[in-house]
Amino acid sequence: MAIYCRSLKADEKLKLEDLSKGTDEDLSRRAQIVLLSAQRTGVYEIGQAVGLHPINVRKWIHRFNRFGLKGLDSRRSPGRPSRP
Repeated sequence: MAIYCRSLKADEKLKLEDLSKGTDEDLSRRAQIVLLSAQRTGVYEIGQAVGLHPINVRKWIHRFNRFGLKGLDSRRSPGRPSRP
């Protein structure tokens, strides 16, 4: 089953295009994922284009669909607590 992002609003598309050309490499990659998905490009093809595993591509598409542009921001990874 194919997964794609939801339809983009005009202002979202403009913001994503700006982000995709920005200096933050990770955020730029995530914006590219959403833009390619909006063009109905498959997850595997997007992964090859941006250099990410398809699982990560799906993660960012799901986050965008659920939270919009705010979903593309990095979250703090839970990981191991720091030692005192």
